[in-house]
Amino acid sequence: ERCEEFRQKVPEATRAASIAGQFNTGTNAMAMYFGQNLKMPGTKRGGFMANVPWHKHGWVDLRGQYKFKPPEDVTQVMPIVIVRDPYGWFQSMCESPYLLNGEWVGENCPNLLDSKRASVPAKLMLGKGLQHKRTWDSLVHVWAEWYGEYYDASFPRLMIRFEDILFHTPAVLDEIRECVGGVWKNDEFIYQTASSKGGKKYFEDIKPQSSMISAIIKYGQDLRGRRTHNMTNSDLKFARKYLDERLMKTFQYKHPDEL
Repeated sequence: ERCEEFRQKVPEATRAASIAGQFNTGTNAMAMYFGQNLKMPGTKRGGFMANVPWHKHGWVDLRGQYKFKPPEDVTQVMPIVIVRDPYGWFQSMCESPYLLNGEWVGENCPNLLDSKRASVPAKLMLGKGLQHKRTWDSLVHVWAEWYGEYYDASFPRLMIRFEDILFHTPAVLDEIRECVGGVWKNDEFIYQTASSKGGKKYFEDIKPQSSMISAIIKYGQDLRGRRTHNMTNSDLKFARKYLDERLMKTFQYKHPDEL
């Protein structure tokens, strides 16, 4: 993660901790936690940002090529990358695919393989004119490659688990605060108990988003069946083959048993 290197090289006055993560990984809730609980000494903008400059859902190669949010100098930014159990992520993407398109969406989602057992591509377009485009071989490849590129990045970044944010929120925020040299805004931690996306026009046609409380109830139960919903044994074998095993071991995610 190289937190000390980041603190030593980047002055407090220009330092930023900015969120990155795939869709359905709690990026909006984390932004609200940042705004309610943390600040960076000596910065006018607070130092804790909802988006990395190249877009929180953007892939690593867009760093320095695409400016979605300030600051201009990307070396001033410590990406806080939120990673989630891939099997649970597949299911959430089926419920709300957002800008990640492809024939994997719809009936029998996540549709990792088609009727001929060929992988089903997933496509993402970003930018005002949707000029930044990328296609992956499947939803499995989206997770493996998108997070794998952050894992292998040459620049400092901090990768944290969605599940730890959900169940150990203050401790995770404290690790982030210490990593980038931030301070607490309040004597007591402020939890996110309302929807993190309520009221925004962009999300009018999307199912209501989880608050912290509803998310804990949802994910605190036995998720084994939900993780593999609509998946065949061929899908599970395909996922096991192409999910980056380094990431699975590092973040302690386990593959489900075959059906």
